[in-house]
Amino acid sequence: MADKVGRNPHPDFKKVEASREEWDTSASSFRYTKTANPDWKFGDGANRFHDEDSKAKKHIAIDPYTPGRPWGSNYKLLISGDCETVKCARVKEAVFSIEAKLDYVKEYDSRVVEGRKGGTIAILEVTRFWVREDALNEDQNLIDISVLKPMSRLGGITYGRTTQGIELLRPGFEKDVGGREGAEKIINDTKV
Repeated sequence: MADKVGRNPHPDFKKVEASREEWDTSASSFRYTKTANPDWKFGDGANRFHDEDSKAKKHIAIDPYTPGRPWGSNYKLLISGDCETVKCARVKEAVFSIEAKLDYVKEYDSRVVEGRKGGTIAILEVTRFWVREDALNEDQNLIDISVLKPMSRLGGITYGRTTQGIELLRPGFEKDVGGREGAEKIINDTKV
């Protein structure tokens, strides 16, 4: 399946990997910094640290159902401007955003407090991807990470900013693991 999706953008992955810098052991300790704008408050709008040039960049709308568009290209892209298929607006300054329609909502009862909901899951149907044009490759299936500048929620009130990355090829079940027989061997070899 990975070959159909085209997750590996490099013809010779090991050659590309060998040309990269060594793993940075000096960056292995976690540290906290201030937010980009400690004085931000509700109503201030988007982060003021975006430069004027990036605010003027145009976004490209991608219809995930365009005839001839490989289905895998949609899943390789998976943060106020007008949308095309839903009424609510999107964040215009975001390098990448998704338009989606609500398909299904399931609420789960709390196992601790009777009568209270403990969690909710929402299933969405993606109807458009929005990508800033300077961040998108020609095939419209990869986003330049240096333009995206991704952030992540690590848990609680802790967030991270991604400044380094590695690429690892996804293993093929038959080719790399040996199918069911190989998986059973791995399971049996790791039993204590």
